[in-house]
Amino acid sequence: MFSHINKMPIDIFIIEFVIYFILPPFIAQKSLTIIIGGIIGAYMLYLNYKKNISKIVIIIIALLFGIPNQGTESTGAMTHIVPTALLLIALLGFIRKIENKCSFFLFSKVEIWLLLVALAINIIMQGDFLLFYNVFIIGIIGIRLFFSYQELDVNFIFNNLRILFILQFLIIIAERFYGIKAYPSVMENLGNLESLRCTGYTGHPLILSSFFIFYSLILFIQSYFKNKFFYIDTIVLILSCILLSSRTPLILITFVVLSNFFMFMRKKLMQSIIIVIIGIGSITYLISSTDLGDVFIDTSERITNATSEQRRGAFNIAKQLGDRNLMGIGLYSKDRLKQELGKGNIQLNSKFDTRAAVIDNSFLTVIISFGYGGLLLFVLYFSPIRRYIKEKKKIKAFIIPFIIALVFLLLNFSFDTIFYQHVLFLYFFAISYLYSVDKNNIIQRARNNKIYTVWSGL
Repeated sequence: MFSHINKMPIDIFIIEFVIYFILPPFIAQKSLTIIIGGIIGAYMLYLNYKKNISKIVIIIIALLFGIPNQGTESTGAMTHIVPTALLLIALLGFIRKIENKCSFFLFSKVEIWLLLVALAINIIMQGDFLLFYNVFIIGIIGIRLFFSYQELDVNFIFNNLRILFILQFLIIIAERFYGIKAYPSVMENLGNLESLRCTGYTGHPLILSSFFIFYSLILFIQSYFKNKFFYIDTIVLILSCILLSSRTPLILITFVVLSNFFMFMRKKLMQSIIIVIIGIGSITYLISSTDLGDVFIDTSERITNATSEQRRGAFNIAKQLGDRNLMGIGLYSKDRLKQELGKGNIQLNSKFDTRAAVIDNSFLTVIISFGYGGLLLFVLYFSPIRRYIKEKKKIKAFIIPFIIALVFLLLNFSFDTIFYQHVLFLYFFAISYLYSVDKNNIIQRARNNKIYTVWSGL
């Protein structure tokens, strides 16, 4: 695993070193972040000119999960550089001819009309336009067009993604065992059990968790096509679930890991049994003989005692708002929702805290924002998966895209995923990565068959 560090390009090493080690103490100094953000943004445009999309993907993921989403009063240019660079690169790609463009990510007429109707409703209902820009213009259009390039070097990306995985794992170890935080955390003022949730560099526990969730999907893709089970990475993922102290990654990562393992077990039974013995033995030893045991107890307590009243209470609020507002109230923001609830037309319930006004469910958020018809907007998220499945003829090819879609679906039930480019980028990246690995696998098989045919002819 650590051998990948030796293969790391010097430019990627420098950028990640700056993001993860140099920047944190100076994040609030705007002049410095503007300079660093500007340099990194310009370099990504240069890489785009050189058609090195794979490096841009790694840099964007490093930025998304290496700078705080919340927790600092000022982050200078760094929180704006990713969406700005993404949109510029996507537009540059759209106006120039790209060979081997991936049609999965391009937009149909229906999808374009959905976006235009949503925009019109948002303007009429005076919804948050800045959020609309970030969610739909960048989060969907920008990222999907970006991945339509389809020039991903899957081996390069996987090797460098593993390095980012190691970095994120090390920071949650530092948080849980030593109380070291990369940036001030938004969770510091909450109760004891709630403060156990690691936030990493992002300042948000579910954004951090999404990195580990989608890494488990990338491992699944690698295992499926390479016919290899990455047991060390899997053990680290399981340990991450304990350290993160959150139900969402625990449920989703466990689901993906088990799905991955059962798929592998069908091919290599004896090796699977050995992996299980090694995995259970390693984790049992760590829990029983190290400080991880105390962390495991704390995590179990936090997960057992954590409530979901706010999320359950939001269902009733969303239903009432959906029933009363055919076109919704405009794209959700806390202030807009509080304003609507303050009119007295909605019967409040004790489970929903109106002061926080947190929905934490993308589907309910869309109903509140655009009415029940707004649920059609999820076509924009799932159409690339549908197109991938439609192209495949064999049922076994449906398994991975189905699991990617299911994980995204479940994540949206516990988190307003649509508002976070971090999660949207990883989601569309997982689809693009699957397509690239599959495509490379098909090309490699064709080459092998050609070599075999030529050799047989001799």
